[in-house]
Amino acid sequence: MDILWDILSIEECNSSNTYLGELLSQNPTINEGFTIRTNFQSQGRGQRDNIWKSNKGDNLLISFLLKPGLPAKRQFLLNQIVCLGICEYLIDHDIKGEIRIKWPNDIYVDDRKICGILIQNMLQGVNIHNSIVGIGLNINQKEFDQSIPNPTSLSLEKENDYNLENEMIKLLDCINSSYQELFRVRKAKPQSMYRFLLYKLNEEQKFITELGKEFVGIIKGVDDLGRLEVESEGVKNYYNFSEIKFIIEK
Repeated sequence: MDILWDILSIEECNSSNTYLGELLSQNPTINEGFTIRTNFQSQGRGQRDNIWKSNKGDNLLISFLLKPGLPAKRQFLLNQIVCLGICEYLIDHDIKGEIRIKWPNDIYVDDRKICGILIQNMLQGVNIHNSIVGIGLNINQKEFDQSIPNPTSLSLEKENDYNLENEMIKLLDCINSSYQELFRVRKAKPQSMYRFLLYKLNEEQKFITELGKEFVGIIKGVDDLGRLEVESEGVKNYYNFSEIKFIIEK
């Protein structure tokens, strides 16, 4: 069933994910598709407690509620679905660079980050009851904080400016289309497409572990639990989100 988007626009908040989470705690009956869109986040959040910085009014900063009903052990499938929807949106804009998913859920154009995703799942028993999906997608921003290592935006890639309302609808339409894969019998399609679009697949890449050890490995894929498969010195290892980071040259 298609998601019925219900969009609440606010000028500013600390974090759209936090804001939506607080609303959900006050009203647990909020429908799937309820969306917060803000022009500015004072404490924007990314993966691993990273900060998401964005100029006021330049980019798409949204968080929405999904009720996927997935078993908790399949939660990475939701990450794949959301990433693929965003990739579809960017591919539709005919960007010249390669659209890739940098594990676990950043979206890149070549070696430049255009989008970050933060998914927070709430369990009921062994199933995911609610998911808050936060997306920061760079649209019109042209200059970035120097602390951001390799940013880009739709405007920089296409040398054009965009109407954020229109782009939000296009983005949500693509995510809705991708989301429907959850309810089809075959689940192989999103998994295979995610792998196909994986950043640096079958290429050498520098990494650093949570203990500070740097090494070079070849990305081979992602398993069903969302662990990155990396081959180094002839041995394949699997890494969770917190165990490994990419080292990307500016």
